[in-house]
Amino acid sequence: MEKLLRDTCKKWGLSQAQIEERVATLHMCQQICKDKKLTPFQTAEMLATLMFEAGFNNDLTNKNKDKNGKVLSTDFGIAQINDYWHIGNGKSFPSVEYVLANPDKVVMWMADMWKAGKGKLWVAYSGGYYKKYFVEPPEVPPIILPPKPQDLEEKRKLIVEEIIKENQPIIKPKNNIWQVLITWVLNLLKKW
Repeated sequence: MEKLLRDTCKKWGLSQAQIEERVATLHMCQQICKDKKLTPFQTAEMLATLMFEAGFNNDLTNKNKDKNGKVLSTDFGIAQINDYWHIGNGKSFPSVEYVLANPDKVVMWMADMWKAGKGKLWVAYSGGYYKKYFVEPPEVPPIILPPKPQDLEEKRKLIVEEIIKENQPIIKPKNNIWQVLITWVLNLLKKW
């Protein structure tokens, strides 16, 4: 994601200082996703959404207008928090100033929404626009745990029982050599 962000910022004509500020904001967002225990896929989706919404620019303001140009609501900050739905008394954030002064708190709230399956609160996600910046997370190999000792013991017992069952007809009271041989094999398997 960092390379994509840097390349995109260069295309937008941002200065090196502005690019570094956006990259630092990206790193903050990645850490918050990790702290909030988002999966790699959730993290990739959320970061792509943030990239589309504001390009990791906390100073961005976007006015939502109707077809006549009348402002209906305004989106603020890194996660483009809508003032109509989420800013004000009794809402997610107390004020526009709070949203702009606390991008970390905004991203923490967004991560909570993401974990709760509410990514569709963001048009970039619900409209699929985030896909332009989506970077597939690397495949993580599954963790294969060794069998538990009791599982191995149970498996050994089942093998021994199966051998005994299969060899029952061979064991005859008159056939002492076979008895000795099978007993020896069974004792050997018990030690295994």
